[in-house]
Amino acid sequence: MPTTKVVHVITGLRRHGAETMLAKLLEVMDRGRFQQTVIVLQDKGELGPRIERAGVPVIALNMKSALDFPRVLLSIRSILKKEKPNVVQTWLYHADLMGTLATKAAGNARLIWNLRCSDMNFSDYNPLMRLICRLLARLSSVPELVISNSLAGQKVHSKLGYHPRAWRLLPNGFDTERFRPDARRAAEFRNSLGVAPSTPLIGLPARLDPMKDQGNFLSAAALLVQDHPQARFALIGRGLTADNTAIVSQIAAKGLEGRVYLLGERDDMEVVMAGLDIVTLCSAYGEGFPNVLGEALSCGVLCVATDVGDASAIVGPYGRIVPPRRPEALAAAWREILALSPVVREELCSRAREHIISHYSLQAIGQAYEELYSSAA
Repeated sequence: MPTTKVVHVITGLRRHGAETMLAKLLEVMDRGRFQQTVIVLQDKGELGPRIERAGVPVIALNMKSALDFPRVLLSIRSILKKEKPNVVQTWLYHADLMGTLATKAAGNARLIWNLRCSDMNFSDYNPLMRLICRLLARLSSVPELVISNSLAGQKVHSKLGYHPRAWRLLPNGFDTERFRPDARRAAEFRNSLGVAPSTPLIGLPARLDPMKDQGNFLSAAALLVQDHPQARFALIGRGLTADNTAIVSQIAAKGLEGRVYLLGERDDMEVVMAGLDIVTLCSAYGEGFPNVLGEALSCGVLCVATDVGDASAIVGPYGRIVPPRRPEALAAAWREILALSPVVREELCSRAREHIISHYSLQAIGQAYEELYSSAA
């Protein structure tokens, strides 16, 4: 079988959802059948070295601002002319735009876009993002196919004017060997925080970003401690450290001093997940297919999430879904889960893991991408 050459173009390689999914995908795809290269518009970030360890070259173009647009566009075109890929796969808005222009300028590679979000609130971000999204809507019939990792994302972008030749729904996949229940890991994590096994520990694994709505989480925490004073909370992600005076002030304003652990960005999320009693995703908007929910359920941890993206489909009966920006609903959902009997809770946790293994196996999703790229080529 001939080798299929695939070039991925992605905006950045920080440890975020889309970027992590790309890294996981490259690690499981058949290297004998697929020769892959990653072009990243920014620097290599945390995930570039991981991708390179998987045997995939990473070319960083170090784009700093819109002023770099012409240079980066010419660089991508030059790389594509040299590599002559069968397929160009773009990830995220900026890469969709740059990859589309460069692919058309370079030759005849099959172009595929990969949408990773849903209803973004563009007012919280650089105005350029809104403009790029509008341009992409006009260009959306250019790629052979547009992948979306969520049904919500597909619906939202259709309303924004996307009119591709074809849609393909491919959800995220999860490494269920890495993310698994583990009493030893759980004990080590909780001991590191000084949290007793019987103390409720609720975590929000999400970078500091308007979309993730840490303020909602803290407001709900302040409500919960009124009747669960022993409860403790963890904020995990980029920007959530003790030297961030803004978040420390928010915690103090809610009367939560000593109850909230600021853990920053971690590369051992399988340990963190295993040690939490409830994993929360309280995003206000924008989510497509949130990785943290699948990782938590794979660890046998129940979830409470806001009704954004495909969160309700992922969580199913293994947690609670609440409206965004409603801290009282979030706190009430936590209370419901904390009130479950140990027997019921254990059964739900076991079935939650089986749910992820059955529907969102990383190997199965990797094979689906392999079939897609082979067909496109």
